[in-house]
Amino acid sequence: MIARSSQFSSCSVHNAPRSSSRATSGLVSASAAAGTSPSKGTNGSASQAKCGSGATMRRSLLAGGLLLAGSTLVITGSEAARPLAALAAEEQTATADKQVSVYFGSGCFWHVQHEFVVAEQSLLAREKLAITARAGYAGGEGTVRVDGMDTTCYHSVSFPGSDASRADYGRLGHGEVVGMTIPESKVYDFAAEYFKLLDGNGDRPDKADRGPEYRSLIGIPGGVNGPLFQAVARAASEKEMNKGGKIQLLAGKGSDADTLGKRAVWVYDTNSQPFHQAEVYHQFHDGFFPGEDYPRTYNGMQQELVRSGALQGTGCPDSVVRDQSGRWVYGA
Repeated sequence: MIARSSQFSSCSVHNAPRSSSRATSGLVSASAAAGTSPSKGTNGSASQAKCGSGATMRRSLLAGGLLLAGSTLVITGSEAARPLAALAAEEQTATADKQVSVYFGSGCFWHVQHEFVVAEQSLLAREKLAITARAGYAGGEGTVRVDGMDTTCYHSVSFPGSDASRADYGRLGHGEVVGMTIPESKVYDFAAEYFKLLDGNGDRPDKADRGPEYRSLIGIPGGVNGPLFQAVARAASEKEMNKGGKIQLLAGKGSDADTLGKRAVWVYDTNSQPFHQAEVYHQFHDGFFPGEDYPRTYNGMQQELVRSGALQGTGCPDSVVRDQSGRWVYGA
């Protein structure tokens, strides 16, 4: 087998029979000097979607109490005169569907991130800076202080004995995940997209990646005892499985075992098992399988978000460093 031996080119450094066609280069210490950006990379995304101008205008007018006789609110432009009660009800509905941070993982996070970027685009009509899907780590035992930041790092084979090595996500019991921020009302839809990633046996597609770092896991507020668990359970129950049966949703406690061959998914409470963003060079990366050589428009989102400040380093060895002003830029 060909071991994927460096941080630059893989989701795993052990038990992997295939190598990436693209090696990520330019990994440097986060404390190194700043430089220029590469011509093609991988990226993360901004955390909020834009509000519609009509909804914003209605909020402003409601707050100002602009009423006429008969409890009718008059809005100029494209909005016709409408009852205040109806507008207030719309406003309550819009604000009630609050945003929630969740994560999903099953095998290498490169392909999983791409699928959830597509989901944000199709289900939420998000584009570019509004995309929130990030590759990262979750489900383990906290973080380690590296270069002044509490963080979790990828396998630091190039930096043995360093703080980054102690922050190795595998050593800390984390799994590879993709975190995102979505409306509560869409948790079922995103969970349904997640279960599509699993095969008919409930397993991840990249079975060559072995170990708890690649276990199947989901993070929602409150875990199995939270208000969103039923939406996840409903999506799991609708997954078509070979030879019948269902996927088990198990309460994750941290540093849990691999799920390969067990038809199981660990469910974590994001309040106690939060998401930790992975290094910039992992963001918006191509996958390994045929057909996972994604367009440059996808890969190029990394540079756009780094330049905008929406995607930053984590303190781990990475392709970005802080410049003298404290801004994250690509290293030399």
